[in-house]
Amino acid sequence: MAESAVVNVYKTNNPAVYQDLRSVTVPWPSGKSLVRIHPLTVNAQSANKAAAKEFLTFLYRQENYRELLQRALDVIPAYPEGISPDYLASLHWVSGYQSVNALSPTVLLGDFIYNNQEFGQIVITHFQDSLINNVPVEESMGAAQVELEALAQRLSV
Repeated sequence: MAESAVVNVYKTNNPAVYQDLRSVTVPWPSGKSLVRIHPLTVNAQSANKAAAKEFLTFLYRQENYRELLQRALDVIPAYPEGISPDYLASLHWVSGYQSVNALSPTVLLGDFIYNNQEFGQIVITHFQDSLINNVPVEESMGAAQVELEALAQRLSV
């Protein structure tokens, strides 16, 4: 399970299964894995922009953001101060997650961070070729690489 929401469902609806949960580290040698936050934005057309900005300012204060992540049972925050050591120590299933070399989208995507959806759509579309159309992964990802390089060229202009 990669989503804290699933862990929360077990904790709430099936405590016996929750007690049996354990985690393991990712199986590849680098131990690297992507962590991210779901972006929250303010609608530019909203009549309530000031209130929305005030709410986001409140939400992203360290103590509020930490409480949000911990109530969601997140264990690998996008920001290091997002999780308290005491909270992690209280989870019986967290040991595997603690050995992950967590990378944020900004580390992985650099300037692509603002084109994250476009980047992801290119990769997913080509990966689906491998899953659905039997295209070798090397070939589908090679095609994605060509499109991503074109995107990078377009963005750098």
